[in-house]
Amino acid sequence: MKPAKNRWYASSRWLISLFFVVLLAALVLSLGRYWKTVLEPRLRDAANTQAQTLAQAQATVLAIALQEENTDARDRALQEAVHRILLATDPGSGGRLIRGFTVQLDYELINAEAGSLDRSYGEIDCKGCFNVDTALIGREDELLGVAGFQVGDEFFVLLSSDMQGKLYTETALSFALLVVVWVLILVLFKRLERARQLLETSNLAKTRFMANVSHELRTPLNAILGYTHLYQKDRSLMERYANGIQTIDRSAQHLLLMINDVLDFSKADSDKLTLSPKEVVLEDFLDGLVEMSRVRARLKDIAFVHERYSGLPATVLVDPTRLRQILLNLLNNAIKFTAKGVVTFRVTEIGHGPVGEGENVMLRFDVCDTGIGIPKDQWDAIFVPFQQLDNAHTQAEGTGLGLTISRKLVDLMGGNLNLDSTPGKGSTFWFALSLPVAQVSAPRPEVMERVVSGYIGQPRRLLSVDDNAYNRDVMRHTLEQWGFDVEEAEDGRQAVERVNRQQPDLVLMDLIMPDMDGFAALEAIRATHPDLPVVAVTASMRLSEDSQWAEAGFSDFLTKPIEEAALLDTLQRHLHLQWIYRDDDQPAINAALELPPQEVLKALAAHARRHNILDLRGELDRLTHEPRFRAFVEQMEPLVRGYQFKRLLEILQAHQTD
Repeated sequence: MKPAKNRWYASSRWLISLFFVVLLAALVLSLGRYWKTVLEPRLRDAANTQAQTLAQAQATVLAIALQEENTDARDRALQEAVHRILLATDPGSGGRLIRGFTVQLDYELINAEAGSLDRSYGEIDCKGCFNVDTALIGREDELLGVAGFQVGDEFFVLLSSDMQGKLYTETALSFALLVVVWVLILVLFKRLERARQLLETSNLAKTRFMANVSHELRTPLNAILGYTHLYQKDRSLMERYANGIQTIDRSAQHLLLMINDVLDFSKADSDKLTLSPKEVVLEDFLDGLVEMSRVRARLKDIAFVHERYSGLPATVLVDPTRLRQILLNLLNNAIKFTAKGVVTFRVTEIGHGPVGEGENVMLRFDVCDTGIGIPKDQWDAIFVPFQQLDNAHTQAEGTGLGLTISRKLVDLMGGNLNLDSTPGKGSTFWFALSLPVAQVSAPRPEVMERVVSGYIGQPRRLLSVDDNAYNRDVMRHTLEQWGFDVEEAEDGRQAVERVNRQQPDLVLMDLIMPDMDGFAALEAIRATHPDLPVVAVTASMRLSEDSQWAEAGFSDFLTKPIEEAALLDTLQRHLHLQWIYRDDDQPAINAALELPPQEVLKALAAHARRHNILDLRGELDRLTHEPRFRAFVEQMEPLVRGYQFKRLLEILQAHQTD
């Protein structure tokens, strides 16, 4: 765990403890203040009221005794009254209710000698007692005098003690409860912290696992795809094993696509998906999607319709790779799950306005099908990772990650992937994106895919470094076909020796190798050859995404499986090469080639005009059976595979006769 996070969690625990300490202290102070300012005064007031009531009752007894007419009778009655008053006890505490009292009388009313009865009885100076002065009222409501009673405070002390005991008990329970809550929170916090640490460890393990899986799968895929691309250029092999080689190539590409889906999901789950906006010619971008989807639809014998708003901007800023990934996922699913009917791809403009100094356009993309549809209660399930609907009609090959990744990518682009579906009628997936309109039109891509056969100038020596012998063999054959002299090394230590001894013009360096890896080898090479171009080559996606290769000082980076176009571009930039193409000095079709009959050329042109790739492939397959036309087929096949219908049509029309 990172030190900053450690400090944050430690400070959080300290703050929680401080909060509870302050809370407990505040509770103690509040209860003390409440007792002193509220409860105790109220109890004293209640005790004082009770003392007055008790004194009033005793005053009545005295008044009755004082009204006896006979002096002896009065003295006896008064003596008995005093005795009863002073001996009366509190049943709760056992203490005397009245500690003492004094009387001051109106002797004229009681017919007694003045001052004869003014006396004190019991304790007069009683600490803590309630002093209550009570009028002595006669039978006819006349005021006989005043009695001052010293009412004992035992009942008040007992009541106060009882109340304090209950308060302390409840406070202790509250304290205990708060401490329990405090401890529980700290325990839960610790468990959450531990769970977070485990989650981070799990995510790190998952990331490392995905990186290892990526490396371990991409390494053999690099060899498989490399060999198939080499074999596809071998005329004799293609004549005998074309179907098998193409099947291997398609299967490897499908496996690579699944690996990329899993890696994309891993990045999306870790919030590591990123966008690389570029200027994109919208028409060409959409045309490529339409052609690929139309071919797949024809293979299933379903119709494919493309509807495009005529006022779309020419060029927008968007990540073409990610947008293509989203749309191809949706289009492929629509075609895959539609048994008959039509798949419609619609692009419309639904808004246009300024953004900052430029403009933006709101584009809506719809992919509609007439498949079986999706019940509404399963709409959420189809976006769950690795989830496919539990339906025999909807089960298909794939990882079950396409829609999950597509939704995350649309979210990343600022949109929301929506679904409208009716069982038995079909489904529509759609989303809207606000895209900046590019002020300068992006260059249109080359229409013709030209085949490199060599380069102009002196032979260049390249060093291929890889611990995998198959990958070295593929790289050597690939580079030698373009005229390079290729040396090999199986680890970093050999690479350093080869560089010092043979002085190559460029090094293609694998990063993960035993003994000495690519990073250590680069450091040793840079010590003696600081300007030598060294290109990092690895199957680890983590190393490429973390830009470790750039920080280490590599000149460039290639990811396995290596795409031929990317390799050519890298070599051209770092060696400043001018390529020689196989079709240089050829007008369109080599004049030495024997052309098929005119009706075949016209049929091929008609298929190209309608973008009918299935019929194009069928015509070329039939021509392959005639050896004299195989050279013609070899020149046409790359154009068909690359969906280069415009270039194909130009070549075919140039060799047609009226």
